[in-house]
Amino acid sequence: MVKIEFPRPISTNSLYANVRGKGRVKSKDYNTWIWHVTAKLQKQKPLPKFTEPVRITLAVGTVGVSPNMDGDNCVKAVFDQLVAHGVIPDDNRKWVRGHGVEWVEGKEGMTVHVQPADAFYSETVDLRGQIW
Repeated sequence: MVKIEFPRPISTNSLYANVRGKGRVKSKDYNTWIWHVTAKLQKQKPLPKFTEPVRITLAVGTVGVSPNMDGDNCVKAVFDQLVAHGVIPDDNRKWVRGHGVEWVEGKEGMTVHVQPADAFYSETVDLRGQIW
């Protein structure tokens, strides 16, 4: 498992804006967040490069984050940046086999835990054969 530090999350609701004549474009807030992510990841190089499916868990700090933010609204921007920085090849279901979000009181920013999907299943109960 690897840990990658990210700044505090941006909500999926804040990623894009409608601009007359241009359609949907990245919002100013999203571009600023991407800049902060890039700066933070530069300090952690070399970043891992996964070539097998993964499971991702986000430990999201509550400091500076709206108490109304949904956990699932943290995921998209982080996954897109993991792809943009070459940590994972894609964020579709072929590559990201599972994910979760944990809120951490008193923490600022996020710690993104990435591990091979098979390692996750070998360390937990194997539910792959279960019918739900």
